Amino acid sequence: MDSARRLARFAERFAADSAQGDWQSVRRLDRELAALLRRLAAKQPLSAAERAALNALRAAHETARARCARATTQLGDKLSHMRTHKDGWMAYAMNDVVEER
Repeated sequence: MDSARRLARFAERFAADSAQGDWQSVRRLDRELAALLRRLAAKQPLSAAERAALNALRAAHETARARCARATTQLGDKLSHMRTHKDGWMAYAMNDVVEER
């Protein structure tokens, strides 16, 4: 697969995986992309198709990064809410245990 198509494929995968919240896949893609970019940097100059694909990939990567940041914030908010209401959660859980006996 040529570099432009490979970059386009990375952009598609970043978009799809981040939209699904598959952060393990996004992490793996990010590592693979770093290796590809190092190889491309040694190949200068890039073709027009490669530059266009790289620009699309930058946008997809930024979107994935923003989605990850939102997911991180949402998870932090959820954990904070759980900590704030820990006593209530514990009382509810204990009530279930008592009712089961």
